[in-house]
Amino acid sequence: TGIPNRALFRDRVKHAIARGARTGFAPAVLFLDIDNFKAVNDGLGHVAGDELLCIVANRLHAVVRTSDTCARLGGDEFGVLLEESAEGPGTDQVGDAAAGAAHVAERMIASLKRPCPVGGTEISVSASIGIAVIDPSEDDIDVLRNADVAMYRAKASGKGCYQVFEPTMHEAVRSRLSLETELRRGVENCAAGAASPFVLHYQPIASLATGEVKTIEALVRWQHPTRGLVPPLEFIPIAEETGLIITLGRWILGEACRQTREWQSQSPNAADVGITVNISARQLAEPQLVSDVAAALHTSGLQPELLTLEMTESLLVDDSAAMLARLGALKALGVRLAIDDFGAGYSSLRYLDRFPVDLLKIDKSFIDHLGGPKRESPLARAILGLGRELGVQVVAEGIETAGQWSRLRALGCELGQGYYLSRPVPAHAVPALLEARPGA
Repeated sequence: TGIPNRALFRDRVKHAIARGARTGFAPAVLFLDIDNFKAVNDGLGHVAGDELLCIVANRLHAVVRTSDTCARLGGDEFGVLLEESAEGPGTDQVGDAAAGAAHVAERMIASLKRPCPVGGTEISVSASIGIAVIDPSEDDIDVLRNADVAMYRAKASGKGCYQVFEPTMHEAVRSRLSLETELRRGVENCAAGAASPFVLHYQPIASLATGEVKTIEALVRWQHPTRGLVPPLEFIPIAEETGLIITLGRWILGEACRQTREWQSQSPNAADVGITVNISARQLAEPQLVSDVAAALHTSGLQPELLTLEMTESLLVDDSAAMLARLGALKALGVRLAIDDFGAGYSSLRYLDRFPVDLLKIDKSFIDHLGGPKRESPLARAILGLGRELGVQVVAEGIETAGQWSRLRALGCELGQGYYLSRPVPAHAVPALLEARPGA
């Protein structure tokens, strides 16, 4: 990349700490990590990934002053040392230094948003940045750790942003590490066939015309011994980052298929009811996903056409040959493919011609004002029309009122899902839903 490495960066941070103690200036360190860098390597190849690292290095170097140090710390991580991020010694050196570093971070984020020519195409990237103002009582390891902690807080806040380190973040990191350890233990129990701490809850997707349940979405929960029922937003991102989602996702697939077959054996109303399972980015990137799905179908005996694999629209930014082949192999098994949160993520529609999609789920944000006094979004109608032109089914997500249900039915929407029909329920409550026709 043509910029310093970690060893030189640490040496300069040590000198900055000593200089700050003498002069009263408060230097700052920025720790930057490229968001979703693995997708570039997997989708475009490692040569393209190397090109991107060089582009990022050049753009970061262009943002800082000649007196500052920009370094590649390893992988897709970069560090920036701002020797004097405040104007001069004063009563609020830490606050001034943090504000100055934040201004630099904003310029870096803006610079990286410009299209990057890599792998014969142009891509846009974002980065998460952690900022730590140097305290003379700390050493270089403490400073880098603090900036790293802040960077992970930025990632947890939605990526493509920055966070300034605060001491309270250490407690959050300790809590996360504890949660990760417990999560790993639970997932290992699943893999070993021991008692699983995870349970599936199920939310029906019903015909808007009749209220008849057509399929059921499986949603994982973690039954923690002290925290109670942990919602997926608290542990799925950790499972994604650590790769535990591969094993956990395999268990979810198997359990959802097994449970559906059990309902079929218990009730004639369940004979043709399908099951929908969410597939994460990490799972979709793994070639073994196809064999995992095939194994879940074979072991349970579930008909392939009753299984729908649901993925978010943003995952389809990767339209590589490998991804297309994987989706084709899944379709060859006989399962259905659905796009979740349609219209809220990936901006290009060209993937609809390339990917074998069976079903689109309209994002809840387009449903909220339907059937009410406020102006409704025309995008719900547009997506319904697109579905009809493409010959794919459309599901309206997040239906919460009778007015939304009626309006969607009038617009010709075929299927709906949301709290108006039912909240997610345990497996034992599903047979009653099949009898009740929840939205009718």
